[in-house]
Amino acid sequence: MTAFDQDSFYDRVDRRGPRDCWPWLGGKDDDGYGRFSSGNGKRHRAHRVAYELAYGRFDRKSHVLHFCDNPGCVNPGHLRLGTHQENMKERNEKGRQAQGGDNGRAKLSVMHAEASRALHAQGWSIAKIAEFFFVDESTISAVVHARTWS
Repeated sequence: MTAFDQDSFYDRVDRRGPRDCWPWLGGKDDDGYGRFSSGNGKRHRAHRVAYELAYGRFDRKSHVLHFCDNPGCVNPGHLRLGTHQENMKERNEKGRQAQGGDNGRAKLSVMHAEASRALHAQGWSIAKIAEFFFVDESTISAVVHARTWS
């Protein structure tokens, strides 16, 4: 990262109590993370800047994770360094990953997944169900064998 102007940064923070979230008052990205522009025009995620201002520089490959699960929070006491794997594990454990039909990449709805299982139980082949729903056999196989839509 780069050296940041602490006053300029904290002018955009609603500093509350030490245990409270400190909301970022500046611009945010589509995921709700604060965005801070440094003097050289580069934009940075505000929670990463908050971490650096409080604890010093860190490896750019590291992730800054929120204990509070609030992407707009920049309270250094709510932040810690972690890995991508830790971030994904926490996301999944806390249910932040869209599941099933809520996932924009889902090929089937809940109703289709349930119907696929019912049809398979009635003797339909995986190939026939896949053809019926216009999806790959691997998609239906994963549903029928509870690797997805469990």
